[in-house]
Amino acid sequence: MFHLEKNAVLSGKLGILSMMIKLIFVENLDCQLKTKIILCLGHSIDACCDNKSYVLETENFDMFLKKNFCLDDAELSSACKYLVHVCLINKGSFDADGNFTEHLNFAPPGSIKEK
Repeated sequence: MFHLEKNAVLSGKLGILSMMIKLIFVENLDCQLKTKIILCLGHSIDACCDNKSYVLETENFDMFLKKNFCLDDAELSSACKYLVHVCLINKGSFDADGNFTEHLNFAPPGSIKEK
């Protein structure tokens, strides 16, 4: 587990997560590749909660996720739900500025329960 956490921290510091986030905004990118990228982001956030900042600081990321919740691609929709879930797990670290709740208020009703 230590290696996963170390790799997650390193991915954030090297800018890999930021590059992945930019990549999923490419309109003609295949849904399967977007799903893989979102899952990778989720795993990286799960391993190092500081990586949430890369997602939360991305302009229009909430709109991207909202759009993908509504698509017919069940895997992509599930990956987006997983990413939101992982971001909500340690929500308290972002409550100080109030922005965290604002960014994740878009989750479909009943899809994710806060802990």
